[in-house]
Amino acid sequence: MFWLPAPASARKVVIDFKVDPADAKVNCQYGFLGHANEPVTLDLDEFGAGAVELRFESEGYETLTSQVSAEFSFPNSRNTYPLSGVISLKPTTPLTYFKRHLGLFLILGIPAAILCALGWHFVRKSRAALGKVERFEELVAMNDLTGIASSVIGDWQIVRELGGGGMARVYQAVPKASMRDSQAVALKIIQSELAGDKEFDERFRREIKVCQSLDHKNIVRLYDYGEVEGRKFLVMELVRGTTLRARLRKGGMAPREMLRYVEPLFSAVSYAHEHGVVHRDLKPENMMLTEEDELKVLDFGLARRVTESDRLTQTGVSLGTPVYMSPEQIRHSTFEPATDQYALGVIVYEMLVGHPPFQSDDPMQVLFLHISDFAPAPSQMRAGVPHEIDRVMLRMLAKSARERYPTVQEAGQELIAALRAWGKE
Repeated sequence: MFWLPAPASARKVVIDFKVDPADAKVNCQYGFLGHANEPVTLDLDEFGAGAVELRFESEGYETLTSQVSAEFSFPNSRNTYPLSGVISLKPTTPLTYFKRHLGLFLILGIPAAILCALGWHFVRKSRAALGKVERFEELVAMNDLTGIASSVIGDWQIVRELGGGGMARVYQAVPKASMRDSQAVALKIIQSELAGDKEFDERFRREIKVCQSLDHKNIVRLYDYGEVEGRKFLVMELVRGTTLRARLRKGGMAPREMLRYVEPLFSAVSYAHEHGVVHRDLKPENMMLTEEDELKVLDFGLARRVTESDRLTQTGVSLGTPVYMSPEQIRHSTFEPATDQYALGVIVYEMLVGHPPFQSDDPMQVLFLHISDFAPAPSQMRAGVPHEIDRVMLRMLAKSARERYPTVQEAGQELIAALRAWGKE
């Protein structure tokens, strides 16, 4: 209850209301009086001697009422209501409460949110690091890494397995100093049973020299090499993407799509030949397509310099993949750039019609067909293939190396011209 003075000489009283929220409206049965954040004047002549009901209202809050009477007077004409404390209006929704205390939430909530985010970041990072170690321990059991004591190989931390073949396993690794995924590499670890093999050691050193000598945007780069606990390894450029094998499909590719891959492929192999290097194991699995769809040739592990002696091939074992091997490679003859040209012919044939020229479930039968049979013209396998492409393909797949193009570069030029003409038809 708020009591108003009633002397005849002072019929007006100014009151300061203490209300939360401060801009609440002050009303009475006679109408709007003002806002609580500014002095409100009451004219007692209008009210008479009776009580006045005050209403405090604000959007989002419940209305609060209070009575004012003229039975008792204040000593001064300016008064405060209530005499102590504050009239607090009750919010109607939690959102209103949040708005009222937004400043406090910002002061306390933002630092708390930052601390929580940082904490979660470090938890995730710790879990990821732990997960890498656990995955590596699984790889040790599965992939013949028992000779290596930890997941750290040289300056590199293994992250996960990428694949491999009979000679080596390939893993994704990051620098142990930074652990940054942006600096990830492909770590190629040689199988343990090859350790101590003099012929293999010579081939391994040759692979290093070959890879280091090649600097072409469509050839995977070699960064580093070394040996840990008797296991040799190579550190190579990591290509994120898929293989050309994954892009091959039944029925063959369109001419324009073939051009996208044929041009960089022939450019890379021609560059290697100009630097005295024959790959000897060209196949779709050894051709990576980056996330930007850029082709890169990898795995020069079977490559060799044409100036080297032939004693590395005198073991009676043909190095390569049967479907893509040339007749002279099968016979253990001298390896020349024409060997790679033949393999490129098989790959392009497969891109054209959806399958290689010679197929069989028996690898020995495939080798026999390479030596004895002539490849069918691509136009017989796919309708609409121009005869100019037939001519180029069959020359690249000639049984005798002397009957093929003098260089891969010349073969590529004629093939690319024929594909472009076909694509315009």
